Amino acid sequence: MLSRTSSGLLALHRFYGCDFVVFVEGGYAGDGEIHNDGDDDTPDTMFWQRMFKEFARNPTFYFKSMGSKSALLHYVKAILEDDIPTLVVCMDRDFDHVSDKLVMHPRILYTRGYSWENDISLRAVLREAFLYNCTVTAKTKLLCEEMLITYDSSLEKLGPFVFWDYILLRNGQGLFPRDGSAKPVLLRKTLAPDIDVLLLEGRVSGAQTQILSPNPPSLIPCRDVYGHCIARLAYHSFVYFMKKANKKYRIDFDGFVRSSINHLMSVVKRGEAPEINAHYEKIIGRILSN
Repeated sequence: MLSRTSSGLLALHRFYGCDFVVFVEGGYAGDGEIHNDGDDDTPDTMFWQRMFKEFARNPTFYFKSMGSKSALLHYVKAILEDDIPTLVVCMDRDFDHVSDKLVMHPRILYTRGYSWENDISLRAVLREAFLYNCTVTAKTKLLCEEMLITYDSSLEKLGPFVFWDYILLRNGQGLFPRDGSAKPVLLRKTLAPDIDVLLLEGRVSGAQTQILSPNPPSLIPCRDVYGHCIARLAYHSFVYFMKKANKKYRIDFDGFVRSSINHLMSVVKRGEAPEINAHYEKIIGRILSN
């Protein structure tokens, strides 16, 4: 059981034999509950491990998923009030950047997008994953381009709903289901996955709210949409077109997510996602210079 006392947290890096212990989300679904033992093998730990390996090669880090974002607030408090110098907390940004909720501290880090799932759902990553998993021919190149065109179209449809998700969350309920389901993604046997616009329009109408922000925030679909939603869209789009290239191809969602983290890092190493490089190099660099 991981210690929650200040003295225990101060000694934790020695227990793991590292310079910094990094607590991240994931590993437990309980709302606000701390997963006492932590989990060092989740997609969340994998994502942050890969980013730190790319942008912080000298110090050593040990990563633990500790549950929900609210569960991490205990450790945020430990950094702010007890000044634990060897503790780092990494969280999903959500809508904190437009809700004045970002905690400004060099050892409290946020994802660039709503969550790290937004980062692995970039079109460049989807393209990398597709071409990596099939024999590159004229046919598969055309399938890849078709996949990206339909994916871009779906993202464009998401645009106005990202804003409504932000508005409705401020009033207690989000537009997109927070249970990790693919409900906003329309799955059809003979057509590519798409966004279920009618479903989302019905939810906006059913909310019966006209509460608008006097200064609407600038929200970008791929970056700011609920992470599980865009990751599911990317997954189903990838599988649909991969099966056109190879009917026997199979991958589950967890496998897709983990492989997409690897593909993201390939894209990052080639400098094909400069916005990703700039964000994580900056925030991880703050730890090293602090």
